[in-house]
Amino acid sequence: MHDILIIQYKDVPGMVGFFGEVLGDHHINIAYLDISRDAVTEKAMAVLKLDQYCPENVADIIRKNVHILDVISIRRLSDQYSST
Repeated sequence: MHDILIIQYKDVPGMVGFFGEVLGDHHINIAYLDISRDAVTEKAMAVLKLDQYCPENVADIIRKNVHILDVISIRRLSDQYSST
């Protein structure tokens, strides 16, 4: 299981690099990244699986970018909830 970060943003060049750099600067490793975009609305969404939780202060740095529309950070379920 991984922590999840969902980022909705305007589809402009450099956004993946932007949030990747913010996460890297805070020692948060991206385990998996999936991007979808809509050419009509010019919006994109990234779903990232992270090796550790993205704290609110880091999510806030991402949110401050003028092209970011929404950021949702989801903590992984603890081991007590995992199936055996």
